[in-house]
Amino acid sequence: MKQGLATGDDDRFRRWDWEINDKGVRWLRYTKGGGYRKWWGYNCYLVDWDGGGREIKATGAGAVRNELHYMKAGLTHGQNTQGSLSVRVLGPRSVFGAKARLLTG
Repeated sequence: MKQGLATGDDDRFRRWDWEINDKGVRWLRYTKGGGYRKWWGYNCYLVDWDGGGREIKATGAGAVRNELHYMKAGLTHGQNTQGSLSVRVLGPRSVFGAKARLLTG
């Protein structure tokens, strides 16, 4: 299992999907960890990944972990699952968050 991206400043680098009209190359789907949601959930966010996360890396506050697995399809699950495992689909143009764990990719 692999841990993902912590932006270090979510107010600056993360947006709700509906806040960004032109997603293009700059904004990627950002799948967070969280409680039980089977197959789909916690993926209504976008992260500013302009220049390969140049700004996030420049702040020094974020943690870019397992970057070679970003933008690949796979399966994730939340760090804090209780009871049943809730595996969620990770799309091909996605980044998984620090509290989401990558199972495959």
